[in-house]
Amino acid sequence: GERRRMPGGAAASSVKLTPRQLQVLQLFAQGKGYKEIAREIGITSYKTVEEHLDAVREKLQVAHRRECIQKAMSLGLL
Repeated sequence: GERRRMPGGAAASSVKLTPRQLQVLQLFAQGKGYKEIAREIGITSYKTVEEHLDAVREKLQVAHRRECIQKAMSLGLL
């Protein structure tokens, strides 16, 4: 799909996470590790989990994966 940059701060309505990204983020927020998350969502590679979280991190415009949780909570995504 095409990627459009949102100018300014991202509001919850402008942050469009895929159902899969949201699922990964929720499990990550519960303190699960990448391998655990991979097992739980039925994929073989935890690298894919990292990719999902990196995509989320990009969409939420935060520097670190851990910050995704706080940002997502402040946006009402979690």
